[in-house]
Amino acid sequence: MEDAVDAVDASIHEKIKNIEINIIQINEKIDKILATLEIDVKKMSNHIDFVEQVYDNMKHPLHFVMNQVSNIISYDNKQIDN
Repeated sequence: MEDAVDAVDASIHEKIKNIEINIIQINEKIDKILATLEIDVKKMSNHIDFVEQVYDNMKHPLHFVMNQVSNIISYDNKQIDN
């Protein structure tokens, strides 16, 4: 009887050891994923900053051009009406 209990106890300990090993492996994989995500997020953040900076620099000239085109179009429409 005692041998059977020892066998079950050894089996349980082996299963617990395997679970602990699996948890360690999962944690290592999660750490690798997080490291990769940090790099990708930083790259995306840099890209967003670049696009915002370009837009801020181009916003006013672009609005100027759009207003000029709008004025030309409205002037042409006024001439057509007359």
